[in-house]
Amino acid sequence: MSAINTSDSKATVRPVKRIQFGILSPEEIKRMSVTVDGIKYPETYEGGRPKLGGLMDPRQGVVDRASRCQTCAGNMTECPGHFGHIDLAKPVFHPGFLVKSIKVLRCVCFYCSKLLVNPTNPKIKDIVMKSKGQPRKRMAHVYDLCKGKNICEGGDEMDIGSEQAPNPEKKSHGGCGRYQPKIRRVGLELTAEWKHVNEDTQEKKVFDDKS
Repeated sequence: MSAINTSDSKATVRPVKRIQFGILSPEEIKRMSVTVDGIKYPETYEGGRPKLGGLMDPRQGVVDRASRCQTCAGNMTECPGHFGHIDLAKPVFHPGFLVKSIKVLRCVCFYCSKLLVNPTNPKIKDIVMKSKGQPRKRMAHVYDLCKGKNICEGGDEMDIGSEQAPNPEKKSHGGCGRYQPKIRRVGLELTAEWKHVNEDTQEKKVFDDKS
């Protein structure tokens, strides 16, 4: 480590013990951004100079040899560059997580958000035991188990004939028993399509909430 040239930094050189990758929250992004109010203008220059609040906001770094960064006062060689942020007018899907989002939607009830399969199901217990410390593997197995379900387990519809059941004290996980839609994707648009219709009052409530 001592052979590394660190003439451009006075920071102490230390061995890396671990690296963790993650996604910054909106609050973290705004806290770290040098453009306090965000990028507001599509223009890059104004009067021959980088426009404050524009795409080349001078607080983000130097764009020519004769300028100084308004954040660190460094020149083109010294300034490492700083990131800003843009406040979007409406929430949008992150394309990198869209596939995962669809899988999660296909695993939980459209109405009550419960897992479509009862967690006490022996298959779920087996998946949990065999996928300890392997979240991707667990997600894949749970998805395979839920993707074919068209009804939420545990509602009144699932309790028909429970009086004759060998174990009447067995409790459900609180599912609503409603039919589930098919989640489909076209580009960045997600739609829900029903093959089986629930009670009119239930179905009407859902569409009224969306209008």
